[in-house]
Amino acid sequence: MNYFQRLGNYIGAMRGNPDAQFKIANLMNQNDDPDSKDRAFTWFMNSADQGHPESCMYMIRHSIRINDIDNAVKYLRLSLPSENGVNEALLGQMLLNAYTQHIDQQRMNNGNLKAVTELDHYIQSLYPAPAKNELNLLSPEVALKTLDEALKHLKVGIEYQNPLALHALAVYTLEYKTDINQEEKIQAVKWLTLASNKNFAPSLQVLAGIYENGLYGYKANIEHGLKLRIKAAETGSKEAQYTLGMLIFKGNGFQQNRAEGKKLIKMAADQGYQEAIDFLETVEVNNNG
Repeated sequence: MNYFQRLGNYIGAMRGNPDAQFKIANLMNQNDDPDSKDRAFTWFMNSADQGHPESCMYMIRHSIRINDIDNAVKYLRLSLPSENGVNEALLGQMLLNAYTQHIDQQRMNNGNLKAVTELDHYIQSLYPAPAKNELNLLSPEVALKTLDEALKHLKVGIEYQNPLALHALAVYTLEYKTDINQEEKIQAVKWLTLASNKNFAPSLQVLAGIYENGLYGYKANIEHGLKLRIKAAETGSKEAQYTLGMLIFKGNGFQQNRAEGKKLIKMAADQGYQEAIDFLETVEVNNNG
């Protein structure tokens, strides 16, 4: 970008042109000077506030990185519609997560939080709790509006066969939808299967639990469940690496091999998976005791 182009973009940015603001932000962001990066962030934000798609994506990534779910939701809304349903899927998942946390809190307050099953453990591990913000403090009316908006966006994502949308709507259907019938259960498992066929590790994990435990009317098929779990581990999923490593370490469904099991568990630990870290520390203590 030459001097006259930079000058033109700066004038355009000052006049409120979002594309010019984005270009100036990009230029400033290439400078390592902290002040320059701060000014770049302001231009990105000004541009994103007007719905500039690329600036919105910058603000979305930044908000997710610092766990600011409110701002992530704000800029995801401004970025719509997206070309491939990715933003709709992510927005739907975030809103659905807020709704399901609201339902879980209600269940806990009423003393009827259902017992945690192996499948619940998989699902909960795939939805890390966001930082505290107003999305967690939902009134019943806001909760229903949040759910309606989440489902609307997830359905757009499903039209594009987005694996996150397929997974999120399947989990909602199986775990939170009231008065679910067998046809809906079958549809939810089909969504999980579609996402699994795209090597989406969370769906591979949940689907493995369904087949291993014979849930939702499906006949137990431990061999198929273990194949799905292995595939999930191969995608790099730390949850799958830990779970598969534990099965091999203990000899559950596999010939026991403590060394191979520990290798997988260490792979999960190296990715920061706390349960794997805790397990390896316990093994180390026991070996030295």
